[in-house]
Amino acid sequence: MALCREFDNPDLFITSTSNPKWPEIDGMLSYVNGQKAPDRHEIVARVFKQKLDALTNDIMKEHIFGTCQAGLYIIEFQKRGLPHVHMLIWLTRDYKCKTPSDIDDLISAEIPSQIHDPEGFKAVTEYMLHEPCGGSHMDAPFIIDRKCSKHFPKPYYAETTIDKDGSRAIKYLFKYLNKGPDRATIVIQENMIPNENSTVQTVIDVDEIKNYLDCRYLSPLTLRDSQQLPPLLHRESIKETMFTQWFELNKQDEHALSLTYAKIPKDYVWNQDAKIWTRRKLRTCIGRIVYSNPASGERYYLRMLLNIVKGPRSFEEIRTVDGTLHPTFKDACFAHGLLNDDKEWTEAISKSRLWATGSQLRDLFVTMLLFCNVSKPLTLWELN
Repeated sequence: MALCREFDNPDLFITSTSNPKWPEIDGMLSYVNGQKAPDRHEIVARVFKQKLDALTNDIMKEHIFGTCQAGLYIIEFQKRGLPHVHMLIWLTRDYKCKTPSDIDDLISAEIPSQIHDPEGFKAVTEYMLHEPCGGSHMDAPFIIDRKCSKHFPKPYYAETTIDKDGSRAIKYLFKYLNKGPDRATIVIQENMIPNENSTVQTVIDVDEIKNYLDCRYLSPLTLRDSQQLPPLLHRESIKETMFTQWFELNKQDEHALSLTYAKIPKDYVWNQDAKIWTRRKLRTCIGRIVYSNPASGERYYLRMLLNIVKGPRSFEEIRTVDGTLHPTFKDACFAHGLLNDDKEWTEAISKSRLWATGSQLRDLFVTMLLFCNVSKPLTLWELN
């Protein structure tokens, strides 16, 4: 979403899947007798990575779709172990698809001519066609209750159309690309137990369901041989972080006062050794704030404030709104209008008293009671 904030909505969503029948894979397997692509996942992954590098080079450097502003991709592994990539591309203004004809220049839903484009015809018919539904294919895995679960055949459209509500798909696209880290099932236990007074060992039957662990790998902390952990945790600069030094930057640099915390990396670089922010001279950078769950309390409300507050020099200034210092970040969010309060309900009731009939007013109150989860039944005069 930081990219969307900087470059607006993405223009292209590209998916590329691996194919175990790629000639490069077959060529490598020819040196290994008796093995196929499913037996050598590392070969499939390496060939896929080479083709992915070629694809990103064509898009980002060769500009086959036009000049690109930014791009990102996520690699996933399907249940059969085959990798595939989902990619989002931001094009410059001159190359954005603004009309159906612009889309038709990039995307083709037609089978290439077998005469004029035999290679394209072979690729599409061999790898990109859905097999016929019904008839002699009623035993296909996608047939459920004698109907195609994928809803084929699709209705035919003679021309490309642009949906006016297409921006609603942005959240879906980013959720599609960010499903969380890769996962693996691991079990840590002794599998062999020696019997008493015997050298024979007993093999333990592992119950994979009971021993399933939902884990995430975190990188370890590394120290030099000459370093000790307690002194490192108590060194003077341990409290000087990128966030706290942002306060110091705002005290010294007038330009920083006009930027929110997420905008700081665009114009400044963090010097890890000196623990200071310095003016950026090379490259560009898009800043973003670490996600915080709404259940994390004050940390969540602090994150909300960092998206709008510019140039604070202390935590107290972050909580200050129109000259008033609020006791908590949540209260400051209310003062900024970032959180809903009872004001909108009060206004709704006041307006309803002027124009609504008795039945309409009663329905409004019932709806509010259900929404607010009021346990004690209230009469109309009590609500007024």
